[in-house]
Amino acid sequence: MKRGRKYRLTRRRKQYFLEVLAECGNVTAAAAAAGVARCVPYGHRKTDDAFAKGWEQAEEIAADRLEAEAWRRGVEGIEEPVISLGKVVQGADGEPLIVRRYSDAVLLALLRAHRPENPAVRHAVTLCGGRPSAF
Repeated sequence: MKRGRKYRLTRRRKQYFLEVLAECGNVTAAAAAAGVARCVPYGHRKTDDAFAKGWEQAEEIAADRLEAEAWRRGVEGIEEPVISLGKVVQGADGEPLIVRRYSDAVLLALLRAHRPENPAVRHAVTLCGGRPSAF
């Protein structure tokens, strides 16, 4: 039986799959971008050591990107418009009022990942309602 387009993972498609996987960290999205069914890359990962290694590297890159974004949100914060009664609040100049919000939960998650042995981190998690036993 001849295999259709959705089942052929050519060398070019493998490379593109890995590039998209590194970008978004999502196998379903990477497979769709490469034009193959989601199950196809998994089969190749079992039989192609170079592809499996590339997959592992792509996942590491995606995780690094997630960590960088978590860091940005926790340390630098994100700007959000002030909302009141369902409407954006505007300043005297007519521009939306903006506040910078930081995420303590993201900061604690980063600390747990990088300093799990630190008692101060465990204590901070406890104070914020976390479960230190999750370390």
